[in-house]
Amino acid sequence: MPIATVHRRRFLQTAATSIALAGTVSATSASATESTSRCIVLLMTGGPSQLETWDPKPNAPSAVRGPFGSNATRIPGVRINEYFPRIASLMDHIAIVRTLSHDDMPLHETGLQIVQPALDLLQHVIVGERLGYFGGSFPTGQSADIPCIAPTVVDPEYGTHAPGRMCATARALIEQGQRCVTVNLASTVYDRVTWDCHHDRGSFASRLSDYRDTLAPQFDQAYAALLVDLNQRGLLQSTLVVAVGEMGRTPYLNERGGRDHWAGCWSALFAGGGVHGGQTIGRSDAYTAFPLETKIDAAQVAATIAQHLGQPPNVLPIGELFR
Repeated sequence: MPIATVHRRRFLQTAATSIALAGTVSATSASATESTSRCIVLLMTGGPSQLETWDPKPNAPSAVRGPFGSNATRIPGVRINEYFPRIASLMDHIAIVRTLSHDDMPLHETGLQIVQPALDLLQHVIVGERLGYFGGSFPTGQSADIPCIAPTVVDPEYGTHAPGRMCATARALIEQGQRCVTVNLASTVYDRVTWDCHHDRGSFASRLSDYRDTLAPQFDQAYAALLVDLNQRGLLQSTLVVAVGEMGRTPYLNERGGRDHWAGCWSALFAGGGVHGGQTIGRSDAYTAFPLETKIDAAQVAATIAQHLGQPPNVLPIGELFR
């Protein structure tokens, strides 16, 4: 049944629903003209664990696979974390890149500078707060000239929580003519629940249980609603939607049951904008520590966004997304 004929509330309330986005996009990103191409970047600030999101390893030792199970998706043989049921039902319209990597230090500010394109010259806004203080420095990549917009749009289909309001506001801005919107899901990793799951004390108390209780359910609802809504409004074909963090997490749990910084291998989601959905790009090793096939430099994320928006990329974009 085409998704455009399904009431969005019923779709989002049925976690295991199996419906397809109407009008599967077959055009490549390069076919979108500069005047019509759009982009929404969901910046999963903190660095989500690849094992607890888009690249679980159900057969790995418990100290690697972590505490959660995994769900089958609409891509045969591809599983994601069990707490993303709505995303699993849309996975045939989403591409997972599972082998992002860079060779610099696994620091928040380093990764943020790498994955964000230079968008100062484009019509670009930030939903939420500008990226703030990270471990002794302020990450660059989001110019002070780029305006910040408060997430004021409330749509119960997205959820009334912060990620839902942010994604609903991003959709509204795109519909109003904005070309590029970055959603900062958190402006810092200090003293708040983020994907930065060290399970430490004090300012770094986020833990994997927060993925189960808060982060994954909210993101699952907001992200799925965003794709459905963009499609219903005829905007998904021209709008590249990227969900990415600035790094991954260690393949082994630390002594507290959390995961620390890791830049050797992590995952991201791409949809819309000519992306060929229903595929995984790259294959990680048994512990998601390093790429086994098709290593993707993290800078290619920024290059892919830049090319879609008509900017010359500094490195090769991720061409496999559009094949």
